[in-house]
Amino acid sequence: MAIYTAQFRPTDVGIAGILGFPIFQKLSDGSVPTNPAPTVFTEIGLGLYKFTYVAAEEVAFVLDGGAAIPNTSRYVSGVLSPVDTNLDAPVSVVQATVTQLRRLSEGRWKIWTTGPDANKLVLYSADGLTVLQKWNLLDNLGNPTTSNIFERVPQSLIP
Repeated sequence: MAIYTAQFRPTDVGIAGILGFPIFQKLSDGSVPTNPAPTVFTEIGLGLYKFTYVAAEEVAFVLDGGAAIPNTSRYVSGVLSPVDTNLDAPVSVVQATVTQLRRLSEGRWKIWTTGPDANKLVLYSADGLTVLQKWNLLDNLGNPTTSNIFERVPQSLIP
């Protein structure tokens, strides 16, 4: 769920109010979206209103500020998208993902031809010792190999 805002002209403050039912339509075909239009619009001030909505698909909306507002600023429109809800991911989640990606990209990679990790690609952390990820290396027939590699299959991921 994301919080959206819509603003009428600040000079129309005190006149503006969401009147009637807002119009919500899918951008793809103009039909009514899966999720119903919100019914609660909260005035924040200076003609600014907020509302919450879960966009399952891209949706266009039109809000009517009422007949007391000149037609040039009576209607407010916008587009809502499912992508908007992804922006609410906690910073800690994003930071953890970036840290893991950096660990994977900064370490040493080695293709082993002998020993217990034969025919495997092993990725190490920057210390060169801590194993982060292992992949089984296969040829085009699915046989273990270190030459003519066709596919790598994850074996394990160590956090």
